[in-house]
Order: sequence, then C-alpha cells, then structure tokens
Amino acid sequence: MPGQLPPLYFIPAWNETIEAATATCSLTTPDVTEGPYWVDEKLFRSDIRTDPSTGLIQAGIPLTLTITVINSDASCAALTGAYLDVWHCGATGIYSDEPTYNPGGGTGNVTTTGEKFLRGYQITDSNGQVNFTTIYPGWYSGRTIHIHVRIRTYSGATTLTNYTTQIFFDDTINNTVLTNAAYARTSARDTTKATDMVYTTAGSNNASMLATVTQTSTGYAATLTIDMAALTVTSTVPAIGCPSIITLTF
Repeated sequence: MPGQLPPLYFIPAWNETIEAATATCSLTTPDVTEGPYWVDEKLFRSDIRTDPSTGLIQAGIPLTLTITVINSDASCAALTGAYLDVWHCGATGIYSDEPTYNPGGGTGNVTTTGEKFLRGYQITDSNGQVNFTTIYPGWYSGRTIHIHVRIRTYSGATTLTNYTTQIFFDDTINNTVLTNAAYARTSARDTTKATDMVYTTAGSNNASMLATVTQTSTGYAATLTIDMAALTVTSTVPAIGCPSIITLTF
C-alpha cells in the first residue's frame, strides 16, 4: 500500500465488502491522461509548496485547493478514505523529480531529479473532501495551466480504483496571475484552455474539470467537485484468529 495510512482510515485486509454501482450522477468528471510527469512519491501532506529535503518554498501566488469527491457507483455519496494525489508545475513550468527536459518559455533545460515540490496526497474525509496549500501553477509548452489529480481506492494492498483527471482554470484569472513577477518568462504561453489538447478532447463534460476560483487576501482559493465511479471497501475488524474472507458484491 503506498504512503502511510493514518489510523483513522486504516483499511484491514479481511472481512471486506466491495460496494458496487447502482446509480449514476448527472455530470461525470472525465478520466484523462496522467501526463508524463507522474511520480508516486507517497508524500502524505496538505502543504505541498516545499521540497521535503531542503524546506525551500516554491515562488508563486498562494493557492488553497479544496477537492470534493462523490462516487457515482454509490448513489453519488461522498467517497471516503480514498487516496487523492495532486501534482503540478511551478510558476515557470518546472515539475519536480524529473530528468533533464525543457518546459519552454525561455526557461531552458532543467533537471529536478530527487526534488519533490508541488507533489503530495491526502485521504478523503467523511465528506469526500481534501484540502491542499500550494501555489497557482504556471504553464509549460503545449499545455495550458492545470493541476493533475489521481484518486485511488484500496483493499489491503490491492488497488480497486485508479482514476486520473486534471483541474483547469478560467483564462481571465490565468492571465492576471501570469503578470506576477514570479511567473515571468521570455515568451508568452502558447496554449490556452480553448486549445489545450487535454481539455478539448475530454468530451462534453470537460467543463466539470474547471475549478471555481475566488480571490483571497493572500492569493486564490479554488474548489472542484469530482464525480467518478469507484469501488469502495467497508471493513469490520474480525475476532482474533478469524480467517481472511473477501466477499464481492456486484
């Protein structure tokens, strides 16, 4: 099992029932590519701005991110106890823990191997919710501003659900953010939401990946509800010596 699961959400590997689909919600969030920069860092944290080894904070406008996950396979109930990873680039288009590459915009070649800024996961609470403190992302060549999301549910060490999507932002706000000095590049971004290869090919529900953004005293706050189908596990602690039993209900 990836990461370290806090006791509140510990899922034993016995006496489990996988709850199955009976209903669908009105607007399913598209399941899209994870992209080339996914790394399973297993960093359980809500403030993802720093690199754990150095403590250095990424420059950029502060962004608080609240994501709520509902399960269309459980009558649209909140999805509790799921691992939710987020990862995104910094103000100048740079991802952490990547071999040498060029994000464009005049940044040049960068190497961030071993660094782990702007990556982390939380576990959805009883409301299906997680919260992150980060910075407003920048852009890199060929993509508009976005944040990656991966949601996983587990039965012991077995992955039941592995879902990826992306979060997008209104380009009016993007343009305002990019005037901040931390986002300065030698060339303008080459892709907007209207021409982004992920957003435009995600289907008729692509607007469900668009965050609601409000300005705060220090930066921005973004919220998004993700509607997805997930297999979930309910567990009862067995008596000592009880054999492992897994019951599948479909």
